[in-house]
Amino acid sequence: MFVGKRLNLKVNQKAILITSDYGKVAYPWLEKISYNPVSRRLILKEKKVRKKNWFGLSRVLLGKSVLGSQLGYRCALNVIGIGYSFKIEGSSLIMKLGYSHLVKINLPKDVVVSLISPRKFLIEGVSEEKVFNFGKMIQKLSFPNAYKEKGVFLEKEEKRKLKVGKRS
Repeated sequence: MFVGKRLNLKVNQKAILITSDYGKVAYPWLEKISYNPVSRRLILKEKKVRKKNWFGLSRVLLGKSVLGSQLGYRCALNVIGIGYSFKIEGSSLIMKLGYSHLVKINLPKDVVVSLISPRKFLIEGVSEEKVFNFGKMIQKLSFPNAYKEKGVFLEKEEKRKLKVGKRS
């Protein structure tokens, strides 16, 4: 796996720290990983056949860490429904989701949230896991309703089809 020139890579006893202009990611150090600073390549070595699954998983997670620190990950959320809206105040996200009260969530440190409109916002970050987990956590607060097409929708999700209600 090639590490770009704009990335700084530090290998410690406990973790690999990947830093760039966009942010930094720490990946746990495994004995199977070696780094060649001349060719700027990370090499995953696995000799035992039994641990191929672990080798594949660690290769993919390390690759996502490098990709995230180079390009970053983003997730857009849309809210559909009368009276639904988002607002950012300081380090918290305030949402109107059809409840009798406002829903207030503190923003994570590793994630940047920007408001595109009162009904759409963008979550950006270096870690794919943190970005999409935060998006799914917000979606769980007002999960899309299959009968009324109201709720919080992730942009990349397939459009949910409106179910036909009970006919009399």
